[in-house]
Amino acid sequence: MPGFSKSRPVAAIFSMALMLLSLMACSRGKSTPTGPADLYGLGQSWTLRHTGGDTTLRDITWVRNQYASVGDSGIMLTSLDGEAWTKRTLPTNLALSAVVWDHTGNRMVVLNDSYEEPGWVNVSADGSQWESFSTLLPNVLAAAYDPGGLAAVGNDWARTTDEAMFSADGTTWVARTLGPYTKLNALVYTGALYKTGSTTETASLYVAVGGSVRTSADGKVWTLENAGTARMLNSVDYGAYQVMAVGDSGTVITSKDGKTWTARSSGQTANLYGVVYTGTTWVAVGEKGVIVTSADGVAWTRRESGTTRTLRSVGGNGTTLAAVGDMGTVVTSP
Repeated sequence: MPGFSKSRPVAAIFSMALMLLSLMACSRGKSTPTGPADLYGLGQSWTLRHTGGDTTLRDITWVRNQYASVGDSGIMLTSLDGEAWTKRTLPTNLALSAVVWDHTGNRMVVLNDSYEEPGWVNVSADGSQWESFSTLLPNVLAAAYDPGGLAAVGNDWARTTDEAMFSADGTTWVARTLGPYTKLNALVYTGALYKTGSTTETASLYVAVGGSVRTSADGKVWTLENAGTARMLNSVDYGAYQVMAVGDSGTVITSKDGKTWTARSSGQTANLYGVVYTGTTWVAVGEKGVIVTSADGVAWTRRESGTTRTLRSVGGNGTTLAAVGDMGTVVTSP
C-alpha cells in the first residue's frame, strides 16, 4: 500500500483479533498474549505463494472477507486465505493502482493509473459485477476513505500538477489542483493523533506522500508539509498514534501529527514500497524482496521473504499478512 488506505481497517481488524484471542487465552487460564505478532509471528516468517500469473501487482488490501490485489493490464486477484487466488474480470485493461473498501462498508473501489485514457473508477459489491465511472484524472495512484467519503491523489495529464479528488458516493468525483507536480504515491486516513509536544488529541486527517507530503482534514483542502527528506516516499500508514512513511533508499520517516516528521534508519539501501501496521508491529516491503519489521518504527529487523522480486504493497486481515509485487509475486505470513 503502495500504500494503504488500509491503515484504519487493518489496525481495527488486528485489534479485534487481539481482543478475541486475549479472551480465549484468559478463559483457558493462560497469560494474555502481548499482540498478534507475538502469537502468530506475523511479519517474522514468510511463505512464497503461486498466483498462476506473471503480471506485476501494485496494491493489496483486505476487503470484507477476502484479500484483493490489483496491478498492471487490468489484473485483479482475490483470495480468502492468501494461498489460493482467483482472477477477476474488470471492464478495463488499464493499469490498476489502488483498491480500497469504501466508507459505506459495502463496496470495493478500484482506481486506474493511465496516461493514455481518461481515468476510471470501478465499483463492485462482490468483485464479480462491476460499474465504471469517470474520475476526471488520468493518473490516480492512491485512495483512502473517511466516514464522509473517499479521497484519491494523483496528477494531471502532463505531469505538471499534483491533484486530489473527493467523492461522497464513490461515483461522482470533484478534482482539485494541489500544486506543482511532485508525484503523490500513497494516501492514508489516520485515527487520532497528538499535537507535537502535547497529550491533546487532534482530529483524524488524510496524509498523502510522494515527492512531497500533504495533509487534509476533509480530503478537500490540503496543506503542504515539510517532510525533512528529498527522497521519494512510496507508502504511508497509521498506527499507535503515529504516521509512518517509507520510500527510496530505505527511507523511513515518522510523525505524531502528520506535520512534524522525524527521519529513522531502516538499515536498508533498497527502495521500500509498502508499509503496514499490524497492531503491534510495523512491516515494510520493497526492492528485491526486502522485508523489515519494527515494534516502534525506530529499530528495524531484516526478515527472509523467500523471493528476490520486488514487493510493492503489503496488507493484513488480523491473523495473516500478504505482500505482492513484480511477476505476480505473493508472499504471506505466518
